[in-house]
Amino acid sequence: MYENSVVALHMILESPTTAGDRSIHSSGVSCKISTIPRQITYLENGIQYYCIEVTCDDGSEFAIQEYGDEAETLCREAHKCILCPHTSYIPELESLGLKPNHINELNDNYEMENLVSNIKQSFFQDYKSSDVRSISL
Repeated sequence: MYENSVVALHMILESPTTAGDRSIHSSGVSCKISTIPRQITYLENGIQYYCIEVTCDDGSEFAIQEYGDEAETLCREAHKCILCPHTSYIPELESLGLKPNHINELNDNYEMENLVSNIKQSFFQDYKSSDVRSISL
């Protein structure tokens, strides 16, 4: 049992090396948020409700849900965690001379990886097409 849904979310998403003895995974298993609603829903009685799903490489699946004010906290934290994987691409983009202005849950890892790859390919093609011999040092 976890203290609250946010703690549960972080324990599931953390790798065994960073979570230590608290980890629920074996080594080499990574998990990610697989279903995340954009906003909180309301039950018929007016209580706020929010539920996300987390899927792991080993086939494990988790549903984390919260009600009332805690639903807002889980919603905010889950959307922050969606952005976590993208942080590794930000330094690479900056090294290519680009500063990302807007990264949100709509940018997935695949999209960010392709962006970096396409920019590198473009720079390489520009380099290959330039006449390197004409540059004097």
